Amino acid sequence: AYKDPQWLIPSNENKDKVSNYSMEFDGVNDYIEILPNGLGSIYAIQEYSIEFWFRTSFNGPYEVLWSYDYTTHVPPYYAQHIRINTPSDITVPNTIDFYTNTNGTALSALSTPNTISLSNSTWHHIVVTKTLTTKDIYLDGINVASGSYVSTPTTYYAQEVWVGRGNFSNGYTKGNFGFVKFYDSRLTQQNVTDIYNGGMPTDVPGVNPVSYWKMGEDSTFSGGVWTVPDAVGSNDGTSANMTIEDRVGTAPSSSNNALSFNMD
Repeated sequence: AYKDPQWLIPSNENKDKVSNYSMEFDGVNDYIEILPNGLGSIYAIQEYSIEFWFRTSFNGPYEVLWSYDYTTHVPPYYAQHIRINTPSDITVPNTIDFYTNTNGTALSALSTPNTISLSNSTWHHIVVTKTLTTKDIYLDGINVASGSYVSTPTTYYAQEVWVGRGNFSNGYTKGNFGFVKFYDSRLTQQNVTDIYNGGMPTDVPGVNPVSYWKMGEDSTFSGGVWTVPDAVGSNDGTSANMTIEDRVGTAPSSSNNALSFNMD
């Protein structure tokens, strides 16, 4: 397949898979920005789920995998981070934290009880869910943390969604992302099990994402910027500080795939 400006040449054993490519982040200043359009109101007043595959060598002291934030922090604002961290408010290092706050006041922080394998050869599947009263973290198909959620105001300024960074100078992710999805509903344990055991992000009957970014397979590169299309919605992503080398031939359940350079 030709995705401007590259030929995607999967290894033969992978040719029928959903995706064989991912986006690689340097942990210094690489990220994908998604202007949320309709996602903003979902964050404010509804339940939702966020799902993605990632692998990281952990650049520390914390890495923000996904964030919904506002660059100037002028109230009213709502911020949410999914991060791997070792900050002072987390007692166990190298855990995943699902953190939310509004106008600078923490609402809830939910952390996995155990550390995770931080190796750039190990892919992890993460799902976080939120309702008006609960929060959950699923890691590699298992519900590893559940907690309560404090209701928030329903009016906020427009904010951005970032993959691979937060609103911090040292919160960038060093690693890869694939199959990022956003749902306007709460995924159940059975939903998560079905998705994880399928090995690919197949849609669960009756539970379809609002937005879906393959993070590599469908992306195009022009003028020094990656465009990461939303496969089911209108919330396309664009890269910052990333190069053509940042699409790589590996993804969950797939490796050793080739890419062309300087070919038409």
